[in-house]
Amino acid sequence: MLVLTIYRLLQVTIWASNDLHETFHLPVSPLALEEIRDIQLTLTKIYPSTSNTNIWHYIWGTATFRPKDYYSYFFRDARTDPMFKHLWKSKCTMKLKVFGWLLFHDRLNTRNMLKRRHFNIGYDFDCLLCGLPIEEIVDHMIFTCDFSRTCWTKLGIQWTPFGNRLTALKLNRDSWRDPFFMEIFLTAGWSLWKEGTTNTSVELTLLLGPGFHASKMT
Repeated sequence: MLVLTIYRLLQVTIWASNDLHETFHLPVSPLALEEIRDIQLTLTKIYPSTSNTNIWHYIWGTATFRPKDYYSYFFRDARTDPMFKHLWKSKCTMKLKVFGWLLFHDRLNTRNMLKRRHFNIGYDFDCLLCGLPIEEIVDHMIFTCDFSRTCWTKLGIQWTPFGNRLTALKLNRDSWRDPFFMEIFLTAGWSLWKEGTTNTSVELTLLLGPGFHASKMT
């Protein structure tokens, strides 16, 4: 009975009290005193219902709180790429799904990412998978590196030049005639990334000494 509780607090504890010393530092201004008397008079004319039919409802219309309802309501206007839906519905383990989410958002620890995060990895940011003087970014490591292209070709997947990795992924998925495209992509992408990070860890250990550990990059 939220309404009745608030009413009683106002009427009994504060506004209906005749002893203003209990609530206010006196003296109050004539205008404030007049407003107090008006509220007291108004409260004497209010008779709230004593029934037990009042129930607290959240803004989305239910009486119980669920995180799912909260996110559905406050993010109801959000629009995400359909590939995220395919990602979370894939049959891969959660580890690979999280890897895919990081890949989609360009949050994988490539050499480019380590440079942006100001890790001291020297001045060589080239890709270790292909050995070419090309900076190791997500799109290069996973999609366009010569080593990666060879691996994708073995799986029957070709990556044409693209400006958006999600668009390229959608085009390949739509043209893929066999099941489990997302599962194959995530497993292969994870393997390529692990190969790249393993090579990076070995090189950094040689550069920075045996005290370096790969866990410091995560």
